[in-house]
Amino acid sequence: RNSYSFQVSSGLRFPLMGRIRGALTLGYKSLLPRTKGINGFSGGGGNTSFHLRVSRVQFRVLYSRDCYFSYWQDSLFFIEGLWGAGVSLYPTSVLRLDYDYRTSRSDYPGLLLLAFPDGSVQEIERRDWNRRHIVSLVYRIVEEIGIGLTCNFWQRSSNYVLVERSRFFVGAFLTYEF
Repeated sequence: RNSYSFQVSSGLRFPLMGRIRGALTLGYKSLLPRTKGINGFSGGGGNTSFHLRVSRVQFRVLYSRDCYFSYWQDSLFFIEGLWGAGVSLYPTSVLRLDYDYRTSRSDYPGLLLLAFPDGSVQEIERRDWNRRHIVSLVYRIVEEIGIGLTCNFWQRSSNYVLVERSRFFVGAFLTYEF
């Protein structure tokens, strides 16, 4: 995207009290456009996640904030804040059922011009909201390795025109953390 990007981050992965796992990463990112007149980004970010397993149930929470390059021509980057929660059930020693919910908000810098059919124009600060519902069924192959089938429903809404979408898809995956 015709810019320089620098990032420094550090983090910890830890088990706490045997049943709680987690990760914490904090960092700083700088995005410097090569083109004059385009605003860059400079600021903090990071992510955190915690997993708690109690008997045959595991609970998850996560939060992250970061700056990403944008595919949109009129925006060099966007800042995303994401949070989520999930639960896993282990009905047998070889089967796991998962549900996760994630939601995020993406903020685009600067003002965008929004043209209406009547010829009027309005400046807006673009914001997108994403929501995902994820349901998975995982079968243990050996030790901590499992193969899974997942169904995802993804929905995006925005205050910008023509970018609202929703998708449903099914896929398979391999996991090393059964």
